[in-house]
Amino acid sequence: MIAKSKRTISAAAVLVALTGTANAGPEDADSVGLRDPETLRFALKVENAGGPADVDFQFGRPATAQLPIAGDWDGDGVDTVGVYSPSKGRFQLRLRNTAGPVDIDIEVGPDGLLPVAGDWDGDGEDSVGVFDPDSGEFLLRNPLTSGDDGTSASLAEWQPGFLPIAGDWNGDGTDSIGLYDPATGRFLTTNRNVLGATATKDFTFGPGGADFLPIAGDWDGNGRDSAGLYKQSTGAFRLRNRLSRGKADMAFSVDGAGENWLPVAGRFRGVVIERDSTDGPEGFLWKPVSDGGGGVFNGKLALAMDEAVNGKTSRVEVHSANPPSGSTLLERGIFRGNADGGPREVWRYVHTGCFFGKNVWAMVYLKTGEILAYPIPDGCERID
Repeated sequence: MIAKSKRTISAAAVLVALTGTANAGPEDADSVGLRDPETLRFALKVENAGGPADVDFQFGRPATAQLPIAGDWDGDGVDTVGVYSPSKGRFQLRLRNTAGPVDIDIEVGPDGLLPVAGDWDGDGEDSVGVFDPDSGEFLLRNPLTSGDDGTSASLAEWQPGFLPIAGDWNGDGTDSIGLYDPATGRFLTTNRNVLGATATKDFTFGPGGADFLPIAGDWDGNGRDSAGLYKQSTGAFRLRNRLSRGKADMAFSVDGAGENWLPVAGRFRGVVIERDSTDGPEGFLWKPVSDGGGGVFNGKLALAMDEAVNGKTSRVEVHSANPPSGSTLLERGIFRGNADGGPREVWRYVHTGCFFGKNVWAMVYLKTGEILAYPIPDGCERID
C-alpha cells in the first residue's frame, strides 16, 4: 500500500511518462506533444513529423513541478490534456484541447508522487494513477473522482530511480504498467496490473541518460502501444513501433521546443469534418493556377480559406485520400498571408492543381485538432 506520507520530489525526479489509449487504423495512431512549464503552453502534433505544433494553447496555472498528462477522459476517441501537481496530489483535466477552465478536478493518493494515465478497466475511458518512486508501487484508480483507493500494482524488477510508463502493450484494450530506467535506457512492461508482476517485455531503447524522458503510444495504429523517448536538450523525439531493442522508426523535433519542456502522447487528432467545396465566394477556394505568389509559387496552386477559420489553421495539405495520413500526403502548403489583407488566409504550393490529378482532398488542419476535408473532383478545375 502506498503510504500517506508527505514528501518532496526534486526537479530532476519529476520526469513522467504518459500514455495514449490504444487505437486501430493508421489514421488513429497516437502522436506526441509538449508542455512549456513556464508559459503553460501545450504544443500538440496530430501526426508524428517535424515542424510546428498543430494544436497550440495554454492550460493550467503556474505551479512548482506541475506535470502534463493526456488521456481520453470522456471516451470520445480523442485524448485531451491535464496537469498533475505533486505537492497536492491533484489532477486537473480538460475535455477539449483548447484554453479554458478545468473540467475535472480531483485528488488521488498521497502527495509527492508521479502521475500516469490509462484505461485500467477496458471501458474505453482513461483514468489516472500515481506512482511512488520510493517503493515502485502504482495506485491505479478507475473512476475520475477523488480517492485513495484503487488497484495496487508493481513490477518485481523495480529499482530506485526507475520512472513510470503505462500502455496497452498487448492490444487487449486495457492499459497496464511499465517502467523505464534512465541510467541504462531499459524498458520493462507487463500485461498484468498486480503487485509483484514479472515483466513480459524487457529491452533497451536509446542510449539512456537523465536527458531522456520516456513516453508510450500506439505510433503505427496497430492497436498496441510501444516505447518512445524525448531528449530535453534538443527537443527531439525517438519513437519505436515494437517493444524490442532496435533503432527508432521515427525521429523528429517539434519547432520551438525548450530545454525544460515535458512530453505527452495521445490521439490528439480530432474528427475529420467533410465540407462542401462549393461554399460560395467568401468560402474555400481551389485555384489551380494562381496569378501571383512570387518565386516558385507563381502560376501554381493557391488555396484560400473560408473567412470563419482565419487565424485558426495550423497547416493546409493536399492528400490522395480521406482520412489523411502520412502515406496519403501529396504536398504541404506554405502560408503566404491573407488575400488583399482581408480575412481569407492563402496557402500556396509549388505545383499546379493539375499536377494532383482527380479525386484528391484538401485538408485544413485547425488548431483545435479538427480537420476540414474538402473533396477535389478534378485538380485542374477551379472550385469555389
